[in-house]
Amino acid sequence: MALFNTNIAALTGAIGWVLVDYVKHGRRFSVTGVCEGIIAGLVGITPAAGYVSVWCAAAISFITAIVISLLQNINDWIGIDEGMDAFKLHGNGRGRWKLSHGYLCNCICSRL
Repeated sequence: MALFNTNIAALTGAIGWVLVDYVKHGRRFSVTGVCEGIIAGLVGITPAAGYVSVWCAAAISFITAIVISLLQNINDWIGIDEGMDAFKLHGNGRGRWKLSHGYLCNCICSRL
């Protein structure tokens, strides 16, 4: 289940990021945006990959990629100088979805 959820998360994260780029940049998107979307989807689903159903994994990664893509200038806003966008992808993506994993967890896992 975790392997399938991880693959679905990478796919839907890329789709979410590309959709935002497509709307934001006037019907254009980039390969870099696809790669950032894949990373954003994986960051969003990593803590819960083995504990949520497939549709929850897709929803978590899709929404995480959209939120991070919309906050693309967060490093400039708070004055962080980094070239790899690690804070934008990992800090923002992970912090937003930590609490949601408990709500979306399967019933079998909750009984443990």
